[in-house]
Amino acid sequence: MSESDRSQSSLSDSVVRLAGRFLGSRAKLDRVQATHSEPPLGLRVHELIEAQVRVTPENVAVSFDNDYLTYQQLDQRANQLARYLRSMGVGPGTCVAVFLERGLAMVVALLATLKSGAAYLPMDPMFPQDRLAFMLNDAKVPVVLSQRSLTGNRSFGAARVVQLDRDADEIAAESTEKPEEITAPDDLAYVIFTSGSTGKPKGVEIEHRSVTNFLLSMRETPGLDSIHETRWLQLQPSRSI
Repeated sequence: MSESDRSQSSLSDSVVRLAGRFLGSRAKLDRVQATHSEPPLGLRVHELIEAQVRVTPENVAVSFDNDYLTYQQLDQRANQLARYLRSMGVGPGTCVAVFLERGLAMVVALLATLKSGAAYLPMDPMFPQDRLAFMLNDAKVPVVLSQRSLTGNRSFGAARVVQLDRDADEIAAESTEKPEEITAPDDLAYVIFTSGSTGKPKGVEIEHRSVTNFLLSMRETPGLDSIHETRWLQLQPSRSI
């Protein structure tokens, strides 16, 4: 696996790891399944995280350097950004590029994209311009989430760039309530591109259903631990675009 592949995988797995924490407790999952209107295998990735918010809202969800977000804070910020994305026409069938460095804002952006109904495309700020341009064009990205320090000399084609620091006040004006659920289990959760070492990079599409089914199976074998940190290498079937 190339350095760029590892970087994209690390970005895309951030939300998957959060969802996996919830499944570490059979009691928590059974509680949700008892009240959920769909079968367990129909859950969306972000719904697993939302379930964890209801169980432990004040627990730390993510931390970076000396800062952190609780599950409730993460959920509320993601709801605001998801609503902001919806106002831009983002939803199922669209792909939002996340062009951010590691940090709390990156995790908020990933979760918000899922809540908006779109799929996220992780893009490493270290990628060369030609690779970025190819990914944006191939995935037909209408919106890029980034920040001012990363976008200065970059071109994103026809995509609209939302700079999370510049647009913070507008985003914060949105409601912290969960937006209406419009995502189907077979909608895309994220897209990740191969390195292209044997030809052109190929976009690999991952559905919500694939991720939640994977996590549910991992809960059984080898098992997910909600107390001790579970580390993974995620490999799963997919279809390419």
